[in-house]
Amino acid sequence: MVEKLKKTKLPADCYAGAGDVQCDVCTGRKYKAVKSCLVCQESYCQTHFERHEEFHSRKPHKVTDATGRLQEMICQKHEKILEVFCRTDQKCICVLCTMDEHKNHDTVSAAAQRTEKQ
Repeated sequence: MVEKLKKTKLPADCYAGAGDVQCDVCTGRKYKAVKSCLVCQESYCQTHFERHEEFHSRKPHKVTDATGRLQEMICQKHEKILEVFCRTDQKCICVLCTMDEHKNHDTVSAAAQRTEKQ
């Protein structure tokens, strides 16, 4: 499967430039990433993202627009996605943190917090 992904070709105007997030699957000259997977902790060009979605179609992964800051979206302690916002400590945490050091704190989903702030 990985070899099939690596051999897929894209137009030349899709190459990553300065400041672009690069596809982690492309070999040689990297294409510009369009999406990042928080579960796999990799970024993908359009073609490799489509293959990623096909491969994980039974259990979809958490995907975001391409970002070079994937590590900032993962809990350092538990290596889980930061998908909860602790209002008590004013920071994003993972689900396991809610049962640990943030137990009994005022928490909401990170998505709900973003919506509320807008």
